Parts: sequence; C-alpha cells; structure tokens
Amino acid sequence: MELNEIVALLETQFPGVRKDGLNQLARVIAMQVNTKEEATGIVGKLTAEAVAKFVADWRKDADAEIDKAVSYTHLRAH
Repeated sequence: MELNEIVALLETQFPGVRKDGLNQLARVIAMQVNTKEEATGIVGKLTAEAVAKFVADWRKDADAEIDKAVSYTHLRAH
C-alpha cells in the first residue's frame, strides 16, 4: 500500500491533525501492512487521543533535534 493512501486514511479519520505528524504515523503503519484492508483496520483502531499523543511526542523529539542543530550551527559560526 502506498504511503499517501495511508496518509489519506489518517486525514479522513483525524481531520485537523498536523499533516507532518500524520506522515510519520503513516510511515510506522506502512511497515506493518501490505493491503488497504490491513491499513484501514489499524487506522480504525486508533483513537484521537493516541494520535494526538503520537504527533505531540514526535514533534517534541523533532523540535529538540532542530534546536540542537541550530545551536551547533550558531556555535560554529562564532
């Protein structure tokens, strides 16, 4: 199953959630499924709370990595 199809399933099920976070969640799901039926089954088991927590945790980790990179770049520039 294509990643964009899983993203579309997630966007339908969880409107308003950050697309970058849904893309990351779709990548996790894509590693576990081969068919649309399997993907639909997994997405159907997710709760809004679980998805929101996944996205928030992923963003927190991503933002921390970005902050480290910016700090490192800033230190090297001076």
